[in-house]
Amino acid sequence: MQDEDDVVWRWSAAFTEVVKRLIREPPSDAAARADWPNQRGRLRWWRRDIEEARDLYQQERPERLRRLYDYWRIIAPDDAEEQVRYARETYQQFRFLPSN
Repeated sequence: MQDEDDVVWRWSAAFTEVVKRLIREPPSDAAARADWPNQRGRLRWWRRDIEEARDLYQQERPERLRRLYDYWRIIAPDDAEEQVRYARETYQQFRFLPSN
């Protein structure tokens, strides 16, 4: 179980770093730049969700972070860059996430 927890924690750190980088770097293509305010907003929402889940994880409440990890592994297994590219295009408020 500890190894799985380490994987989830490392994934969340990688995902958060990619999100932070992409928030600072607007897309280079003109079509994507037109939607940049919306994309940046979605990235901020995802960053908030992951950071809240990391806080809960540190309080020994790992369920939320594990569920986010499972969701993103379906989108793009083992590739935080690809996951965040998708996150830039969509935001989903999950009912399956336990509340704080």
